[in-house]
Amino acid sequence: PIFTPLVESWIQKASGNNELLFEMLEREIPTRSNEEVIALRNLVTKTINGKNDRVQHKTITRQTIEQIGDDPDVLHAFLTGLLTTITVERFGSIADDVLVAATRACELTYFQNPIAVFNLSRVHFMMGDHTKAAARFKQIDVLQIDDAQVLNRIAWTTVDSEDMEFFNTVSGTVLLAAQRACTLSNHSDAAILDTLARVHFERGEVSEAIHWQTEAVKN
Repeated sequence: PIFTPLVESWIQKASGNNELLFEMLEREIPTRSNEEVIALRNLVTKTINGKNDRVQHKTITRQTIEQIGDDPDVLHAFLTGLLTTITVERFGSIADDVLVAATRACELTYFQNPIAVFNLSRVHFMMGDHTKAAARFKQIDVLQIDDAQVLNRIAWTTVDSEDMEFFNTVSGTVLLAAQRACTLSNHSDAAILDTLARVHFERGEVSEAIHWQTEAVKN
């Protein structure tokens, strides 16, 4: 990824130093955009991934969640960054804490924030509870999301999960997300068109898949 100079400076300053990371988190979060907050949270995730001690993983995660408190925007940003970058091997040791945080993020927004609901669905999925994951996923109101990249991430993460039983259960919502992403991007983003093609293909809609894959190649 290409980082902004600001994020590059954070990476150089942090250099795996937990105390400095937490100091930066506390100082920087109140004045930063969601994108910058996610980047900063990703540094915490990388620190978690880089530690071999599961107790350290849990401690770092719990401390970070406690620092965030009940700020829904920062909580959404943290969970989005975490679930995007955490490895499955590392997730197991922090799953319970992340589930509490994801549930809290939904409660703070009365389960009306589609990103928060998607994050909660992902947590359930990564914990192996696909029934709860599917139930939450179906609650996502994609029409509330006006960001094509967010919609594309929701669709691609799900269709690329290699769990076709889960995908088949939620494929209707996934298709809506992929279609809306294409509409919002004026059908001009090759990666988003490719996602829509993949969704159609996995749904067994081969002619539609070929059509949108052809469009993706054109772009």
